[in-house]
Amino acid sequence: GSQIKVMMGGGNQQASKVSERVLYNTMEQGIPFLALMWMTAACVDASIATSCGLMYGGARMCYGLAYSYYGGFSMACELVTMPNYSAIHTFAAALVFFGLTGKSVFEQLGTSFLVWLPLVLVANAIGIMVMWEYPTGKAAGELNMAYNAQPKK
Repeated sequence: GSQIKVMMGGGNQQASKVSERVLYNTMEQGIPFLALMWMTAACVDASIATSCGLMYGGARMCYGLAYSYYGGFSMACELVTMPNYSAIHTFAAALVFFGLTGKSVFEQLGTSFLVWLPLVLVANAIGIMVMWEYPTGKAAGELNMAYNAQPKK
């Protein structure tokens, strides 16, 4: 979509940059999503994979709108991508559990999507903050800013 509309409709350089970033982010997230969803459906639980896949697709459709509205990455993009990461992490956790036990985590704990959705979203938010943001994300951001600082005018 949007990248074709912008390039064919005479969009400026910023509009092209935003459209390309939306496309590339979707492609970057699509590879692990599709691989993990297919493996979860085949090995663990097809109905849960379907539900998470629908959640992923619905949220992913809003990513371009969130990115375009502010002309770049913003907290709106972060809110839109959180369900995407939650689906990917749910698939990965279900596959690890299956690999270790040979059983479905959903058979052990239940398959109600309305129960799993809040649990997964909260666990994902905490997991990203604790496991990514502070140990690695903060250090990577500080190094990036230190070595790529804008020259003072």
